[in-house]
Amino acid sequence: MDQAYTAAMPRKLVWIENQNFEGFGCSECNWVFKPSSAIVTESLDEMKQEYGAQRDKEFAAHVCAEHLASTPGRTWIAITRRLYVREDAR
Repeated sequence: MDQAYTAAMPRKLVWIENQNFEGFGCSECNWVFKPSSAIVTESLDEMKQEYGAQRDKEFAAHVCAEHLASTPGRTWIAITRRLYVREDAR
């Protein structure tokens, strides 16, 4: 069952770290931020601002239903949570 984003299902921009990816993604689906091109600016601060603006714009525009896992519980955040739980259990 595909679910579109609604205010009743709040999503968050989260930092994800696992074996295959390190970066920003959605807490409710498998969307991850991949800059479309290199960000070239005059300074590091401008580059950070441009990166953040592009990330936030793409996050706000994405549709969770288009990035759902084919298997329930297989979102990036669910997988990452399990990885951390496993690591903590050792």
